[in-house]
Amino acid sequence: MTNWDAFRLLCRSLAGDASALACALAADNVHQVLSQAAQRDLLHTLGVRVTEHPAPGERWSAAALAPLRAALEDNTRRQMQLRAQAVKLARALNAAGLEPVFLKGTALMWAEPAPHAGFRRQLDIDLLMPPEQLAPAARALLADGYLFCDYARPQPELFDDPQRAARLAAHHHHLPPMLKPGQGATLELHRHPLPRRFQSRLPLQAFLAGSRREQRHDAVFHLPHPALQRLALACGAFVHDGYAARCDFPVRAGLDYLALLQQEAAFGAVAREPAAREQQVFEQLVAELMGLEDGQRRCAPCDVGARLQLLRWRLQSPSVASTLDLQARARHLGVALWYNSAKLPGYLQRRAATLLPQP
Repeated sequence: MTNWDAFRLLCRSLAGDASALACALAADNVHQVLSQAAQRDLLHTLGVRVTEHPAPGERWSAAALAPLRAALEDNTRRQMQLRAQAVKLARALNAAGLEPVFLKGTALMWAEPAPHAGFRRQLDIDLLMPPEQLAPAARALLADGYLFCDYARPQPELFDDPQRAARLAAHHHHLPPMLKPGQGATLELHRHPLPRRFQSRLPLQAFLAGSRREQRHDAVFHLPHPALQRLALACGAFVHDGYAARCDFPVRAGLDYLALLQQEAAFGAVAREPAAREQQVFEQLVAELMGLEDGQRRCAPCDVGARLQLLRWRLQSPSVASTLDLQARARHLGVALWYNSAKLPGYLQRRAATLLPQP
């Protein structure tokens, strides 16, 4: 079985296809499928699917299941801690009269029906505040024990100066990451759900107006409308994070897209669902690689054959993957500077810091 075949089996298995899962964990396929999952940090997600769709005993091996179970147990603990952290920081903001809007995976933690706690790995907590509430929210979080972190320095530096944080974030859509001793995840306080180049496609006020107020565990927060989250996902996780330029596919984002489609009925329709070419392409890739029924589609089908062929080549050839990654970095830098040339000095400083010998 080729890497491409293993990748396709992995995508279908994670999307809930029981027959693909049984095929993926057959004796002659399991090593390659597990390798693809490990490369993308998705062993825990595959572990959830295995527990949901047990197969006849002869199809499984203890050696294959052991890394899945270990990854699932570890991620379940982490996600439960992260969920508790999100509740606590929401309470801290509520005490200051503020109600955050959770973004990305932080919003997906509260999905209905609730997913398995270990299904999705989350690295940080993302929340959005209206412009006039951004500074008060930063002060409330600092008072709760969080500190900003300047990762641009050769050695990351913690600080508690909101004005310095605002200067560092002048050309970004969120403030510098925040850390709190004893808490496992970093926090990003956003002024917009998307970077500058995409903001005209998803106006901030429309995003805020489409959110729904929730109260859980004595904390009040807002969840964005799934339709608006899907657009943010396509522009952010697919395009801004470089997958589109590298002709790669973000499997975790694809699973998030499917989860958001399932949630839309509970929210109702938005006044006007925005559309973007990025979302059309991403949804088509989700359909091709993970399966998507016609009735679930929100965008018209489009041709992604060339992208799939390049994805197949990059999975089969390390040299092709290196070439695609190299051209993608150049394109990403060019686009970033086109939309925000003020980022150039910071980029050059970081580049110089990586080239200079360290004492």
